[in-house]
Amino acid sequence: AMGGAQDNGCNYRNNQGNWFHVLGADGMNVEIDQTNPTVIYFSSQNGNMSRSYNGGASRIGISGSIRSAENGDWVTPFAIDPNNSTILFAGFENVWKSTNRGSNWTKLSNFSGGNTIRQLKVAPSNSNVIYICADDNQIRRSTNGGTNWSLVNSGLPNRVISDIEIHPSFADSVWVSFSGYSTSNKVFVTGDGGQSWVNRTTNLPNLPANDLAYDTVSNTLYVGTDIGVYYQNVHVNLGWNAYNSGLPNVIINELEIHYGAGKLRAATYGRGLWETKLIRPISTKLS
Repeated sequence: AMGGAQDNGCNYRNNQGNWFHVLGADGMNVEIDQTNPTVIYFSSQNGNMSRSYNGGASRIGISGSIRSAENGDWVTPFAIDPNNSTILFAGFENVWKSTNRGSNWTKLSNFSGGNTIRQLKVAPSNSNVIYICADDNQIRRSTNGGTNWSLVNSGLPNRVISDIEIHPSFADSVWVSFSGYSTSNKVFVTGDGGQSWVNRTTNLPNLPANDLAYDTVSNTLYVGTDIGVYYQNVHVNLGWNAYNSGLPNVIINELEIHYGAGKLRAATYGRGLWETKLIRPISTKLS
């Protein structure tokens, strides 16, 4: 596990349960190589990215060439290709790609205006499908690996998008969450790549919805809010249920699913990292 903490850098937890401080300054986005957990990436403010091959014992900066050309957001997004761990994507004013774990970068997009990208997600089922968000509420989609982009936010509220979650098996199925205090504008879903959107907010409280995580095993969508975690079965869609037993009444900034451990992990604002069991359907044995 890894986490970034503002003013307190980035920390890495190995498989013995020990935590190591691997970066100072403002800790921001982090990633762990899905094929080798000692290969890690971490960052500080405005896209200052680093890579380590030994769990953070030593590191090297990998984003200097991009930062000399463009600005990165305060929390600059980057992602490992879910189907090829040597490929990285990063969102600054444009989308950049590396095929050698960040040693060299190529600019994919050609956006103008200087808006920094705040969200970047690569579809697990098809790495050519990428969704980004810039300028708070402008969602763009590429189906050819980042060469061409189209706006897909028609029908969404004019509010700040806080997260994008792509279905693990269907690249056209996407959920987005919204920050702020606009009643009934918290979670929307599309099944056609953003051509149309459906409001799935229902009974969520009128508080910022900060992050999303979808569990493909139980068809459960989790949302982290300013007062904890809520969930729903997306096929049943009977509203949202609180999932906060034992969790402090705290802002949830990010949610991640660890399928191997069967755990949902929540990064909080000021109370560290928490985990709980994933919701799983109860199997019934017939006699």
